[in-house]
This record gives sequence, C-alpha cells and structure tokens, in this order.
Amino acid sequence: FLYGMALVGGTANDGTIFKIRTDGTGFAKLLDFNSNVNGERPFGSFMYDGTSLYGLTLFGIGSAEGTLFKINTDGSAYSMLCNFANYLAGSRPYASLVSEGGFLFGMTNQGGTNDTGVIFRYAIGVSAPTITSFTPTSGAVGTTVTITGTNFSTTPASNTVQFNGTTAVVTASTTTSITTTVPAGATTGTITVTVVGNTATSATNFTVTASPVITITTQPSDFIACLGQNATFTTAASGATNIIYQWQFSPDGIAPFTDIANGAGYTNANTATLSVNTTANFGLGRYRCRINGDFASEVITTNQGLSINPISTAPTVAGANRCGVGSVTLTASGGTNGQYKWYTTPIGGTAIAGETNSSYVTPSITAPTSYFVSLNTNGCESTRTLVTATLTITPAPTATGASGCPASAVTLTASGGTSGQYNWYTVATGGGAITGATNNTYEIASLTNTSTFYVSLTISGCESTRTAVTATLLSTGCAPVITTQTLATQVEGKIEINLQSFITTPGTLDPTSIKVITQPASGAVASITNFLLVIDYKGKPFSGKETIIIEACNTNGLCAQQTFTIEVAGDVIVFNAVSPNGDGKNEFLVLQFIESISPKNQVSIYNRWGDEVFSIADYDNKTRVFVGLGSGGSKLPSGTYFYKVNLIGAGKTLTGFILLKN
Repeated sequence: FLYGMALVGGTANDGTIFKIRTDGTGFAKLLDFNSNVNGERPFGSFMYDGTSLYGLTLFGIGSAEGTLFKINTDGSAYSMLCNFANYLAGSRPYASLVSEGGFLFGMTNQGGTNDTGVIFRYAIGVSAPTITSFTPTSGAVGTTVTITGTNFSTTPASNTVQFNGTTAVVTASTTTSITTTVPAGATTGTITVTVVGNTATSATNFTVTASPVITITTQPSDFIACLGQNATFTTAASGATNIIYQWQFSPDGIAPFTDIANGAGYTNANTATLSVNTTANFGLGRYRCRINGDFASEVITTNQGLSINPISTAPTVAGANRCGVGSVTLTASGGTNGQYKWYTTPIGGTAIAGETNSSYVTPSITAPTSYFVSLNTNGCESTRTLVTATLTITPAPTATGASGCPASAVTLTASGGTSGQYNWYTVATGGGAITGATNNTYEIASLTNTSTFYVSLTISGCESTRTAVTATLLSTGCAPVITTQTLATQVEGKIEINLQSFITTPGTLDPTSIKVITQPASGAVASITNFLLVIDYKGKPFSGKETIIIEACNTNGLCAQQTFTIEVAGDVIVFNAVSPNGDGKNEFLVLQFIESISPKNQVSIYNRWGDEVFSIADYDNKTRVFVGLGSGGSKLPSGTYFYKVNLIGAGKTLTGFILLKN
C-alpha cells in the first residue's frame, strides 16, 4: 500500500489520512482530522518506522500551531505526540519528517525566537509527557507550583516548564511530579512541560497575581552621638519573604551612596540595625538602606545624618572638710549650673536626683566620704572627677577636777592636747571661752563655791565636745577666810569697821579668836572687840600707807591671817584727768582722801568762760562724783575745765584745772 494525507476534506474538511494499492485499488480512508480533536491540515509525507506512520499537521488543537502524530498502518492507535502550543518552540510544522538515531527531525516555517521557524527533533519511542493538574492554580511571581502528570524526567534540568511562554526553573522532579516557581515576567496562561522534545500543555490556565511589594514600616532617624559612642540606624520592612538589608553611606547626601561592608567602624551592615563606632570622629555623614525581598522590587529608606559631639571635659573640684558629724558642701567648676551630675560611684550607677549645679550639699556624714561629679554638655557626659568630703573629729579631752577651801586657789587639769589647743568654758554649750585660758590647766584664784567648768580641744580648726570638770568647795577641814580691803582715814583720824562681814568659815567661827597679830608701824593702836576693829591715830601725826595683820580661828582650832592696808591721808589729792569712755580707767574725777579728810565738802566745775557747769556737795568718790556730765545731765564736750573744792570740815579750798576727754 501507499500512504498519504489530504490537506483538506474529510468529515470536518480538516484533512484525512488514506491508503491505496500501487495499482489504484484498495483505497481506504484511515482518519479524519478535526481541529478540536486531533489537529487540521496535514502536510508533507509520512515517515514509516516499520510499525507506525509519523506525520505533521499545519494547525493543532484549539489555538495550537500544528501537531506531530503517529498512527498504525491499519488506521488504529492514533496518538498526538506534540501539540505546538508554545510559539517560541515553533509554529506551523512544514515539510516532511526525517528519522535519524532514534529521533524524528522536522521544521516549522514560523515561530521561534525570530519568528522565522525552527528545526526540532522528537525521540521515537519516548512517551510524551502529560499534565493532569497543578497546584496552586494561581500565585504571584516566586510562588512554588507543583505540576502532576506522567512521563516527566527525573532530572530537573531535562524538564522545560513554561508559564504562558515564560520559562521557569525546575527545582525538583519525579516521573509524575515537577516542583517549580512562577518566573519573573510570567503572565496568566497555560503551563507547558517539554521533555525530550515532547510537550504537554495544561488544560486550564495558571493565574499570575500581583508581585509582592515591600513596605518600609520604620524609617531610620538622625543620630547625634558622643565621640566614641556606638551610633545606630534602624529600619524595618515587611511584605516579602527573605528580606535583605544593605546599608549605604554618603559623606554629604550629595555624593553617590555606596554599599557599606562590615569592618573598620561598621558592624551589622546587612541587618535592620547598622552600628557605627564613632571613635576618632569616624562615620560622619549620611546613611540609608537598600531593602530587597523575594520577587519584590527594591525599596530605599530615607537618608539620615550622623553628627558627633565632643565629650565634655571633666570638671575640676574642691573637696571640703567639716568638724564633726554633719553635711559638707562640695564644689566643682568648668561648666554652668544645670550641666553637672553628682554620683556616689566612679562609674555606672545613677546620678543623684536633682543635683545639677556646681555645688552639692552632702547628707550628714560620719566618716570621710567619696563623691564623683561629671559635666554633661550637648548630651555628652565627661568622665567623673573624684571629690572627697572629709571629716575631722577632735576627741574630747580628759579632765581632772580639784577641791579646796574657801578663797583658796584651785587648779583644774586636762589632757589629750598640747598647750594652745585647750578652751575653758563656764557653760556646757554655747557661750564664749574664758579669755586667755588655752593651756591644759585652769586656775581659780579664790574658790567661793562648788563650780563646774568645761574644757575642749581645738585641733586643725575643729573643736571637740566639752568635758565637764568640777572645782569642789570643801565644807570641812578649812580655816576661816578673811577678805581684805583698804582702810582709810586722815591724819590723827580714827578707823572703825565691823569685821564680821569680812570673815567666813566652813565650820563655826570663834569670835574670841579674832585679834590683831601685827600692829600699825606708826604706833597707832589697833584693837578688836566683838568684831569691831578700831584704829586710832590721835596724837600720831602720820600720813601715808601702812598695814596690820588680823587673825581669826574656828572652833576646830583652824586659823587664818589676813593683811589690811591703811591709807592715812594728809591732804586731798586731785587726779586731774577724766575719760568716761567705759574702759575702767579715769571714769570719774578722783579726789583721793576727800571722804576721810572732809566728808562735808562742795565741788564745782567751770568751763573756759567761767560758767559753772557742775556742782555737788559731799563728794565721796563713790556715788557722788563728776563723770563728765553737766548739772542738767548733758554730756560736756572734751576740753580743759577749772575746778573748785571747798573742804568745809578742813577749812580750806583747793582749785586748779582738769582735762576732760570723752
């Protein structure tokens, strides 16, 4: 038989396959072509392999552009080996097939890369692949798709998968399954699988959805760093898988941005947070981040700047010392109030709340205490400077009391310091120290009662607490105490004075024991009867000073003696200067012996013009005296004044000049 194809005709007018004997008999139609079933417009001649006939059609099923088929010589076992649905793989097969080395070779007159046709081959005996399903049925670029079918190659690279004509990468395959991903540029359409020249086309379309879009959720911010600090820039993004960050740098934002690599002062250049070590002012400039993700377009953050401020210079300080427990004021300099930070630790810790000025008043301290202060300018804190609050506690001295009889001298003693460091007081707190008492002993010249004194030590300007020390007045075993005073009279006058108020004793006084031990040297007679001392100068024309010694005993037989001075005035002596200024010297006009020589008298003072400015009777050098005041009580001006003293009892008058200095 001869075998051939008709371009048109048949039941669908799409062509036929027929056979006929060489003598023209035995004609038989073996197959009718139909564009919806098995292609149309067969073209060229058959290639016979001894079992099957192989041929081509110009058009394929549906929109396909041709078919490759085989059929047995009796018209059975028709099989479409390839439906030319991929335009790039060829379109409109043309001319006859050639067999060589187990392959069929043919040509198309259209399709291919340049739309000028292709040469193709097909392995004879290799079953064509089929596509039964794929999942998912839609997805964006990068979506993983599993294709199920038959006759796939177990070598991934031997399977060519296309999404509506765009080739995809096969990542895994078996004879019945292919794993691939939707390629960039793919559009909605059929999926084809080509294995050794045999192509299978999906019956339904795969829908390509929109590609992922990366959204920046956190933009970086400017960073102001202190010199040497690690500056950080942070971003964040979402919307795609496998997001990749790449930080970039430009010195001024005008020069091109370049990618940063880890090293030098950079770390984490490929993470969401870039770290920049600003030592030696490294990294000044502007930063941004390129962000990429699977199948998404690159996005770039805003660019932000890095500024570096210098570290503040550590402040200078002045420590302080206090005497005893209490607060200390520490001071620092180098900044302005509000910039200081006070700490209790040299590093770490928290600044003392509210203490931002150049001075700091410590809490009450009981021992030397260290504090630390820094300066914080432009947010860049200096190192901390040590400042010490010192404490000097002077130990209180030890003291030893003393006891003595009335009017006796008593010495109190203390220890713990050196001469000049002691302070003696009459009160336990406050008050002033006793003038001149700075040594370890203090003498009470005449003890009259039991008294408590107090002594402290001052070392390096710090005074201790005061130690009490008592001078005890003895009440037994003491002789009487005779208080002396000066006795006065005029020539040939008489002195009479009751001694009872001048004699005291811890025990009982024996009045009969009171006697004159030493008489006046002038020869005047002194006697004592019932405490009354009488000294009579009648017939003794003596004037001047002399003494007597008087003795008194108590009932225990303890005796004491005392010397009395006697002044016998021969005339009134005028002290011609008066300075009533409160210094205890020349506070009034002294007319010595006037009360003895002439108790009855009249004293008058005149100014330089002869006007009487003061006059008083019975001048006595005690309460009736001239103190620089006029008769009306007004203060007289300094100057020279004339005095007149009328001694009425003596029958004479004294005159002269005095100097008044206020």
